Amino acid sequence: MSTAVIIGGGEFPKKPYPRELIRSADIIVCCDGNALKAFLRHRKAIFGNDTRKPDAITLCS
Repeated sequence: MSTAVIIGGGEFPKKPYPRELIRSADIIVCCDGNALKAFLRHRKAIFGNDTRKPDAITLCS
């Protein structure tokens, strides 16, 4: 079974448990441009590198 994490607006998680959920997720979805920017800023701290990209990005106009 696959696991998915949806990252929305607001503060990016700072505590270890939510970051572990992001790190271990099979699918990562950023639900807006700000969530994408936050994910890209924090991904090295979560994954140990900056190569992980979200699997999907949803943008609303």
